[in-house]
Amino acid sequence: MTAVDRLRDSRTAVLSLGAVLAMLVLPFTGILSTFHLGLVISAMVLALFAMSFNLLFGYTGMLSFGHAAYFGTGAYTLALALDGQLGFLPSAFESFFPALLLAVVVAALVALVLGYLCVQRGDIYFAILTLALSMMLYETIYTWNDFTGGSDGITVLAEPIELGGLTLNLIDTGTFYYLTLAILVVSIVFIWRLINSPYGELLLSIRENPERATMIGVPVKRYQLSAFVIAGTFAGLAGTLFAVRTFIVTPHTLHWSMSAEPVMMTLLGGPSAFVGPIIGAVMFVGLEQFLSNITEYWQFGLGLLIVPIVLFFPDGLVGILRGDSGGIVDVRDYLSGLVGDEPTGKEDTHE
Repeated sequence: MTAVDRLRDSRTAVLSLGAVLAMLVLPFTGILSTFHLGLVISAMVLALFAMSFNLLFGYTGMLSFGHAAYFGTGAYTLALALDGQLGFLPSAFESFFPALLLAVVVAALVALVLGYLCVQRGDIYFAILTLALSMMLYETIYTWNDFTGGSDGITVLAEPIELGGLTLNLIDTGTFYYLTLAILVVSIVFIWRLINSPYGELLLSIRENPERATMIGVPVKRYQLSAFVIAGTFAGLAGTLFAVRTFIVTPHTLHWSMSAEPVMMTLLGGPSAFVGPIIGAVMFVGLEQFLSNITEYWQFGLGLLIVPIVLFFPDGLVGILRGDSGGIVDVRDYLSGLVGDEPTGKEDTHE
């Protein structure tokens, strides 16, 4: 590791710690109302969703148009378990944390099955397969009225959690804020360590040149499938948080339009940096709220803002902050520790 790498890592650690501390004290500042604190929760949930997508797109080179399949699977599994509709399972799964674990496992299994089918094909065929299979799952959930509630969905009411003599009421915005923050931080640390491990380096090599990776003996399909499953697992985890946050799960959580959201958030923030999807999620939620208060055609306005960024700044807002493609050069050095380098897998050559 070069001196530049060590400096960047230390700056990233300090900035990350500062961000976490700021998030911890945010509810106590009184700056945000309960409504706006709820928006922060939504941004954290969508940030996790977008990060799971970018594990496929930014670091493995696989564009999925059906990522909502695992998001919705996690949400529906949690809702069904809490509602007691999974009678073949022990009653313990009607509690939040066992139901959460079950939902994540089911999302991973669905990702394993669909991923196995999708990774057999590459490029555009992969993208089309992810979309087609996810829409098949959406249609199944939509028409299975007796089990899933059809278009009406399922109400999600998580009972209070008894944890070490402490009662956690997930309906309370402040309590759920800290639970979501804890899950997001743990997920970020896990994904960060994963992509900076030898496993992550192999994913990058597969993204850059799958044929060369195959020639040197890397089981490309196996690694692609494993990344697919990991991404689906975290998408399912985000789906469970989304279900508790919104108090209801409907087929929309599996719709193609829901799959488009992590794509837009990642492109908005920038797929080339680890924090890109996080920045994109925050901006996405903020812009959605701002524009929806101005006009009923807020989706059109959101598109007008996102399209130029995607066209002229392929590295998104992160690229603009780094000074890429005519961005803000003045703050490049200050923010380099936070946004990092592009995930190219190449070592820094500076001395």
